[in-house]
Amino acid sequence: MTDIAQTAFRSLLAELQRLYAAEGSAAGERTGAIIGAAISDFTPVPLGQDPSNGAWLAALDPTLPLGATLHAAAPLIPWFHAGLDDGRIGAEVARRMLTAELIGPDAPIFNAEIRAGLFWQGSQTDYPIRTHAAEECFVMLAGQGAWARDDGSLDLRGPGEYIFHPSLLPHRSSSDAGSFLAAWRWSGDIGWTSYHCENGIAAQLSC
Repeated sequence: MTDIAQTAFRSLLAELQRLYAAEGSAAGERTGAIIGAAISDFTPVPLGQDPSNGAWLAALDPTLPLGATLHAAAPLIPWFHAGLDDGRIGAEVARRMLTAELIGPDAPIFNAEIRAGLFWQGSQTDYPIRTHAAEECFVMLAGQGAWARDDGSLDLRGPGEYIFHPSLLPHRSSSDAGSFLAAWRWSGDIGWTSYHCENGIAAQLSC
C-alpha cells in the first residue's frame, strides 16, 4: 500500500468529517468529531478485490479534488455488496450497489457508536423501500439519484445535497441513466438486525 493511497484515505476522512460537521444536527456533529479523532490513528489493512472492478469510479470526475482523492484512495476502500450474503436484499439489486463502511463496528477503523462510509448505486437501479432503527444521513458526492420518504414522490438530488432519514422512516432510492456516489452515516441503534427491505428476506430477520 502506497503512501499516496494512505494520504488520500486520510484526506477522504477529513472531507467526511467536514461534511457531517456541517450537517446541522447533533448526530452529524458527533459523527464528524469521531471521524476527525480517527484520522491520525488510521492503520491501513489489506483489502479484498473491489467486487465492482472499479465501476464506481465512473461516477467521478478525476480532475476534481474529491474525484482525485477517491481515485488515489481506492485501494484502501473496503467495498462490499450489502445484504447479498444473507439475502436481506435480492441479488438482482444487491449486485448493482456497493457499500463501504470506513468507520464502525465492522470497519477498518473500529467504532462502536457510529457507522460511516460510502455508498454507490449503479445506473438503472431501484433500491426498494427499506427501514432500520438507525438514524441515517446521506450526502451526495457525485452523480444524481432520486430519493423518496414514506410513500412520497421521488425527488432528484445531486452533489452537496443531504438526505436525512429518522429512525424507522421508510425510504427508497433510484438511479436512472447514470450511477451516483454518496457518503452515509448511521447513528443511534446501528445494529443490522432491524434492517428491513421489501426485496429480500429481511422481514424474517428483523426484530
